[in-house]
Amino acid sequence: MSKFVRFMISGIVLVSFLSASQAQSAKRPASQNNNMTAMGPAPQMQMRKITNAQRKAAAGKAAQRRAKERRSGAVARPKAQVGIKANVMASGISAPVGPALTLDQLYFGTYPNFANSPLPQTDVNGTVIGGGIRKFVDSLPGLNSPNNLGQQIPVAVPDTTTFPGSDYYVIAVQQYQEQMHSDLPPTTLRGYVQLNGPTQMTPHYLGPLIIAQKDVPVRIKFVNLLPTGTGGDLFIPVDKTVMGAGMGPDGMSSYLESRATLHLHGGNTHWISDGTPHQWTVPAGDAATTYPKGVSTAYVPDMFFDSMGTAVPVPKCGAKVTTGCWPDAVPDGLSNDPGPGAMTFYYTNQQSARLMFYHDHAYGITRLNVYVGEAAGYLLQDPTEAALVNTGVIPATQIPLIIQDKTFVPPNPAATPLHSIGMLSGGQDYNPATTTVTIDPTGRACSVQPTGVPVIGDTLGDFGLVIPSAVLSVTITNKGMCSSAPDVAFADSGVPAGAGAAAFGSLATLAEQDPTWDSALWGGEGNLWFPHVYMPNQYPDNPDGSNMNPMGRLAYGMWFWPPMVVGPPGSGQLIHGDVACPTAAIPNPGICRIKTFSLKFQPTSKPLRLSSLLLDNLGEPGVFLDNLGSATDG
Repeated sequence: MSKFVRFMISGIVLVSFLSASQAQSAKRPASQNNNMTAMGPAPQMQMRKITNAQRKAAAGKAAQRRAKERRSGAVARPKAQVGIKANVMASGISAPVGPALTLDQLYFGTYPNFANSPLPQTDVNGTVIGGGIRKFVDSLPGLNSPNNLGQQIPVAVPDTTTFPGSDYYVIAVQQYQEQMHSDLPPTTLRGYVQLNGPTQMTPHYLGPLIIAQKDVPVRIKFVNLLPTGTGGDLFIPVDKTVMGAGMGPDGMSSYLESRATLHLHGGNTHWISDGTPHQWTVPAGDAATTYPKGVSTAYVPDMFFDSMGTAVPVPKCGAKVTTGCWPDAVPDGLSNDPGPGAMTFYYTNQQSARLMFYHDHAYGITRLNVYVGEAAGYLLQDPTEAALVNTGVIPATQIPLIIQDKTFVPPNPAATPLHSIGMLSGGQDYNPATTTVTIDPTGRACSVQPTGVPVIGDTLGDFGLVIPSAVLSVTITNKGMCSSAPDVAFADSGVPAGAGAAAFGSLATLAEQDPTWDSALWGGEGNLWFPHVYMPNQYPDNPDGSNMNPMGRLAYGMWFWPPMVVGPPGSGQLIHGDVACPTAAIPNPGICRIKTFSLKFQPTSKPLRLSSLLLDNLGEPGVFLDNLGSATDG
């Protein structure tokens, strides 16, 4: 390590997605309950080809319908649905702005189910005046080197004596809290910590880093130290309809959410140590549960432990060793099983140098466990890489870069200034001299009414057609103070008058972004947010006739029109094995907002090792970036 000065970057990617809108009617006319009549289906769009323009048009109609219902007083508040809880602020007081939803509104309404990490408040000129998560205010956590928040990436210290010829670690998974940014309160996480190091290790996000050498095996005793009972339940939403996340095979007992294991991602590993979805353990305190360990759990055959779970070296039997040896004369009282809540792993390291990571792989909850922090770096070195450094081909200073996406629960104040105005439709033929915009025309949403000025100009519509004098945006001149998202109304007193513009006001609060989030169950501001409602893009019974769900995020194959049929690749039809209705996930924010921490270095070559822990798992780069050229924020 003397030639390698390494820093581990924990790039927390913030998901920023601005959802449109607030409430809609809880009921639609019976005459519009079904678009499929005895005469055959009404003319419908080919739902396989949903465009942003179609989505915005559907959202515009929904916004206009909401505004009409509010003005008429037809809808005061949606009916409550049992099981859909109101938002709860950190103080435990129910937030007054969190609507209760019917299931119809939950899946097909105009309520969003997506959250932004805490967003900044800006003045009318766009200058940040407070709140949100600022960029480049925290330095990178270093290897065994704390940053300004106390974050660091601990480096595991191998025990090279217990199992001669191997590096031995005792790694545990624990639940802990760590402040992830100066603008966030501490976040509840789960992650790894070394138990057999020379000093007591505190758990830190993406740690501990294991540094291994080619052809030198790494042996691990893994211990599950997560809370037991209901305290071990995950603190993010768990879809228990996913196989392995809810009911077990006996049909009477459920899997625990505190299950955990280790999997070396990219490692050349034998199956017994692969940490497959069926190789996991619950904490020792839950060993009496119906499913205490995965059905494929196996133990490293030459690792032995006493009744207390302490490793005991047992030599291999041979011509000179015939007693107290493995496999023929193992001493009494020893076992390959390290005990309840524990497992063993053996990594061969019979591969070239690379940056890998080890992470959880428990059945049905892998994505959830990794998201909450059960992942850490594994840096494999070899003589070839060392020779490249010694000859100057690659610099000695290298930076392993691990990128993982996160969304943090936004704040939920009772009132806040208007954050932004989103245009749904610009309309056309508006006269700048006679057009005005009114924010919160009913006066129900804001105690201090926001004000704004419409920006009008020509724009391009579908197929490149010019739309004359459309409302392009709204410049906010006073952000006011609002307890719920205000309506936005446009009026043109000229003759002829412009028409068709629609917009919505947005607040940077939890209640306005995800009114279905249960803060009491999953945590409030600064904790991890995760998708938990599957909202399909299609809505065949939409009263506006668009067949669109303006808040949808998933394609539900049963509602495609024309119906989806199996066809060959390239036909545009459903390919055998495709999933018609994918599960909810955070959609690839990794390219959008990576720079959260900063690292400054001199303008010399600095190879970057990149590894991806993004939820969509589309790519895991392992490349070098060279010749950066100048001092750079990274």
